[in-house]
Amino acid sequence: MSKSKMCPYNYCPVPEKNTVFLWESVYMLAAAIALINFPNTMTNFSVILLLFPAILELFFTKPRQPVISTVIWLFRIVDGLVIFLCVLGLASIIEYKGNAFYIPSTAIFLPGICILPKKVFAGILIANLIPPLAYFFGNPCKKNLAKSAE
Repeated sequence: MSKSKMCPYNYCPVPEKNTVFLWESVYMLAAAIALINFPNTMTNFSVILLLFPAILELFFTKPRQPVISTVIWLFRIVDGLVIFLCVLGLASIIEYKGNAFYIPSTAIFLPGICILPKKVFAGILIANLIPPLAYFFGNPCKKNLAKSAE
């Protein structure tokens, strides 16, 4: 396929391959499994480091389909709330005790109340694999365009 058929301009901004999204998914899966299986190494900062790149990617993606846009907004809200919980944890307003986020037992209001259990938290971390995998299969690249042109 000639370059002029793929892109109408001299410069074609479409990437060669979408493997960056696949590697991002692998990284996020490995990090999520490590954080879930070794709760003593899970800190608020490590959770922020895992979710922050995903949130940046979600904020700079501008889909035109309303369903995809709604799903992306849902991920933004949920991930933003988890990062907010982690920031509160860094400020010692809440604490993470290996199986859930809790209000500290020394708090005046609602001491010892569970805010976010580990199963829900694990689901949030694993669900963050959906956007990069969707970008891997859904974004155009020169390799896919060449296959579809044949």
